[in-house]
Amino acid sequence: MRRIFFILVTLFALTLALPQGSSAANSSADPAPSCQSVKPVDTQFRVSTAGDKPWINGAQITEAGLKVGDRIDVNCFAQNGKSTLLGGYIEVRLPSGKKERVSNQPELRGYTVPENGRYSFICQSATINNCGNTDYLSVKKAETVATPKPTPVATPQPTPSVKATPTVAHQSRCEQLSVVGGDNQTVPAKVTLRARASDNKGSIQRYKYYFGDGKQEETDQAEIQHTYETSGSFVARVDVKDSQGNWRTNSSCETRVTVKSSSVESHKAACSDLFVTAGNNAQAPSTVSFKVTGYDNKGNLKRYKLDFGNGITKESDGQTFEQRYETAGTYTVKAYVLDSSDQWRGGDNTCQKTIYINTKPLTKQPDTGMPTVISMIGASSGLAGIGLQMAKKRWIR
Repeated sequence: MRRIFFILVTLFALTLALPQGSSAANSSADPAPSCQSVKPVDTQFRVSTAGDKPWINGAQITEAGLKVGDRIDVNCFAQNGKSTLLGGYIEVRLPSGKKERVSNQPELRGYTVPENGRYSFICQSATINNCGNTDYLSVKKAETVATPKPTPVATPQPTPSVKATPTVAHQSRCEQLSVVGGDNQTVPAKVTLRARASDNKGSIQRYKYYFGDGKQEETDQAEIQHTYETSGSFVARVDVKDSQGNWRTNSSCETRVTVKSSSVESHKAACSDLFVTAGNNAQAPSTVSFKVTGYDNKGNLKRYKLDFGNGITKESDGQTFEQRYETAGTYTVKAYVLDSSDQWRGGDNTCQKTIYINTKPLTKQPDTGMPTVISMIGASSGLAGIGLQMAKKRWIR
C-alpha cells in the first residue's frame, strides 16, 4: 500500500508541473498587436500642395509660417514611419478648445486651418489599447508694425483726383457638414444634415449631398433630410456651388452617420462613392487623387481597390489613392470595396468616374508656320477646316 500511495503522489506532482494548455497551436500563436509592437507612433504633417515633400513634425510646420485658410495633410505613422497606425483615427483640438474627430483613418488630407492659435492633433488607435501620439502646431496672427509718422512738410495742394477702389478677390469655401438629427437611430433612420459655407461676393447657389449609401441629391437648401434604408457607418459629404459657379468642398465638409441595425436585417454592403479630389482636367503628366467610400452593416470593410483605367490596379487598407498619368487621354476609373464576407463590391454607378488628362499646348513655332501656343486638337481642327473648303471649291468647279 505504501508503494502504491507513493506512485500516485509522484504522478500527481508530475501532472501539476506540466505547463497548462501547452500545444502546438498555442506555442505557434502570434501575440496580439500591442502599442509596444508598433512604437514609436509619430504624428507627422505636410502642406497639402507639397505632396512630394517629406513629412515633418508640428514645430517644423509651424516655423514654415501657416496662415488661416492653409490646407495641411496629417499621417499617423508607426514602426519608424514604415506604415500607418493600425486602426488609427485622428482628432484635433482647436485653439478655441473645441475637440472633434476629423478622420476615421490614420491619415487626413486637405484639412483647412480655420483660425489662429495652437492646435493639438491626436493620432489614436481604435484597435490597440492606449496607443496614440499627440503633436502640436501653431498658426500665428500676422503682426502689424507701426510706420513712424514723418514730420509734416508744407506742400502745394494737388488737384483732387478720384481714387480707384481696391479690388477684393473672390473667396468662397465649404466650411462644415454636421449631423443635426437622427444619428444613431435604428434603420430605417431619417437623418438631418446641415451644411455651412461662405462667399464674399454673393450667396451659395447649390448644395450637392452624398449620403454615403450610394445615393445623392442636389438642392438649394443648406439643410436636408435623408432616409437610410440599411444600417452601418456612412461617410456623408457635401459640395457647394458658389456665386461664381464654382464647386467647392474639403475634408471639413465630410461627416460620419451611424445607423443601428434591426434584428431582421440581412447582410448589405456596397461601394458608395468614388471622388476625384485633385488633378482632374490637368495637363499630362498629372498626379490625380481619389477617395473611396463604402459601408457594411454586418462588420467592417477590409480593403479598398482602384482600377485607374490605364492598366494599373492598386489595393489599400486606406480610402485614399494617388496615380500619376503620363499620357493625355480619357480614363475610366473604377472603385471596389472588400466587405466582411470577403466579397469585392463596386466598379459601377457612383463608384465609376471618367477623368481627363489634357495634352500640353505647342510652345515652339513649327516649320509649317502655324501660330504658337495652339493645342494639337486645335491644329488638327484647323487642317480639317482647310480640307473642307478645298473640297467645296472643287465641287463648285
